[in-house]
Amino acid sequence: MSISLPTWANAEFLRKQSKELRQAFADGEDDAVARIRQYLPRAGKLKGESLLAIDLSLQETQHALACEYGFGKWEELMAVVDGPRFDDLMRPTDRSGHQGHGRNPGRHET
Repeated sequence: MSISLPTWANAEFLRKQSKELRQAFADGEDDAVARIRQYLPRAGKLKGESLLAIDLSLQETQHALACEYGFGKWEELMAVVDGPRFDDLMRPTDRSGHQGHGRNPGRHET
């Protein structure tokens, strides 16, 4: 089951989340352990002390976080948050790249 990506999410926010997840796993927090177990194949096979003994890399927590948000890998998630925002895509521009401000944004005045 994936969770919704906040509309305001950015790369810095997601990197911080990933580091927090890694620390929570290292601290043995049940929620973090369950999340890692769900999305990390090598962790899914382990239980108890064996699971908690994993030296979890930041890349592995990034992968797990990307999966939680419904992406196959971290790079796909980063492409979405680092890409153009919907509002930017919907803003009309004239041919020179300047923002259009007329009543009829699809037409240019002559």
